[in-house]
Amino acid sequence: MNILYLCADTGIPIRGDKGAAVHVRALTDALVRAGHTVTIATPRPGPADGPAPNATITEVGGDWGIRGLSEALVSAAARLLEQSPYDFIYERYSLWSDAGARLARESGLPLVLEVNAPLRLEAAQYRQLSDPETAAAIEATQFQAAQAISVVSEPLRQYVISRGAAPERVHVLPNAVDPTHFHPAVRGGAIHHRYNLGDRIIVGFVGRPRPWHDLDTLLEAFAQLHATDSRYHLLLVGRMPDDLPGRLAAKGLSGAATLTGPVPHLDIPQYIAAMDVAVSTHAPEDPATPFYFSPLKLFEYLAVGVPTVAADVGQPGEIMRKVAGGRWQAASANYQLPMTLYPPGNVEALAGRIRYLVENPAEAREVAWRGATYVLQNHTWDGNAQAVISWIPGRGEATGGGSIHDPDYC
Repeated sequence: MNILYLCADTGIPIRGDKGAAVHVRALTDALVRAGHTVTIATPRPGPADGPAPNATITEVGGDWGIRGLSEALVSAAARLLEQSPYDFIYERYSLWSDAGARLARESGLPLVLEVNAPLRLEAAQYRQLSDPETAAAIEATQFQAAQAISVVSEPLRQYVISRGAAPERVHVLPNAVDPTHFHPAVRGGAIHHRYNLGDRIIVGFVGRPRPWHDLDTLLEAFAQLHATDSRYHLLLVGRMPDDLPGRLAAKGLSGAATLTGPVPHLDIPQYIAAMDVAVSTHAPEDPATPFYFSPLKLFEYLAVGVPTVAADVGQPGEIMRKVAGGRWQAASANYQLPMTLYPPGNVEALAGRIRYLVENPAEAREVAWRGATYVLQNHTWDGNAQAVISWIPGRGEATGGGSIHDPDYC
């Protein structure tokens, strides 16, 4: 099949190392491995020497206002449609773009819309939404026009349906990994050598912390661990807040933490493999805003086979319970959770979970192996690509609202 992929988000450099860019490239490459061809139309191709997807990239140029980019994307995509026959349009949902809906209506091609977050709500809560009425109208237009909508979590599925999408067209497809890069055979010795980590106990976090990541809880938990055993060392991989070195210094932890700065995504597996325990933190869930995230870092931690602790919230809680299978309750903690989960925001519980995994290596290795097996069997980009193709009329049966890998997500 020939696929026209639209990405109107100027914050996503296709050849960059942001998580969203990784997602675009990973799914694109999986589609190509399955025998399809992909053309990506985007205003931001990213650095010329950055990691490139196995796709043709068409840059959408121009001087855009709040709606000008969508117009430019429609024009550029219309020219592509005139030049070559395409089988369907795939668009990564962006706040101000209704390009997919317009092109699907004009061309008669199916539209698959990928929704990774309720961007309109995020903009209103964390930034400033300049024109909420227009944003809401664009959102509803896109949701109603799509032949199929791919969402990363069940709460996001419910949100999309509440905004007018037909339930039978909305499918939960969590984030995933490329098993050729993320797998338990990856080794972290080069990272230990590069940063002179020696025999330290490495507690790690990957990604760029956002307000909802609750980095403060990780820092406080780590401070407790380091106070009891100076071998504990914090490895923070990715772009961290500018004030973080000062905050670490104030806690007397400057020498107990390594901040790598931005790292190419293809190098991330060896950083994860260098960790004794990887952590996926999140703030407590806001009752008014259900937890809709599908943390890419969690799937990558697990695939590499590293013992992992995650906040007991949303999809991370569901996945870690499946990995634990009801086993490994930490007897020393007063929480009825597997040892790989902690109540979000609870510093003592997070520190206790990390310590438990470090002090019980046989159990930690077993649950880590179960995590790798689960992710590599159920959450790969190749599987996600197969699901997307199945939603196109005449190409297979749709999954009825859930991931083809895991019916529990329905």
